[in-house]
Amino acid sequence: MNQTIRWVLLPAFLCLISCTSETTVADTPQPTAKVTSSIESKEGKKLFLQHCASCHNMNMVDDMTGPALYKVTERWSNKEDLIHFIQNPQELINNNHERAVKIAALWPSEMTAFPQLDSVAIEAILAFVDEKGAKNK
Repeated sequence: MNQTIRWVLLPAFLCLISCTSETTVADTPQPTAKVTSSIESKEGKKLFLQHCASCHNMNMVDDMTGPALYKVTERWSNKEDLIHFIQNPQELINNNHERAVKIAALWPSEMTAFPQLDSVAIEAILAFVDEKGAKNK
């Protein structure tokens, strides 16, 4: 009798411990970069339309009042400087930042400062710009 109980309880016990609700990082689905960038791009589109579209062409590859923005991150050697420029372009120009001074010379209309946009919002805009520009190049 003891032998029978042991053979019934052992598989039941093994089944029980294999069915626990604990998950590991490997078991948890991780969001892909594409999904994240898609969400970021949607927010970026909203922010672009709200803050940038009056001066920058929506197709990202043609100039308007402001320059075309496709691949703008490649034209800046430091992304933090680009973010700073978007938040306060005149400050970088006044500090003789090479890229900011060059933009000011090429584009006589002064860019509006956007101090209310944090780096997360600007990153979302840049994701939208890259995605949209890649489709229209």
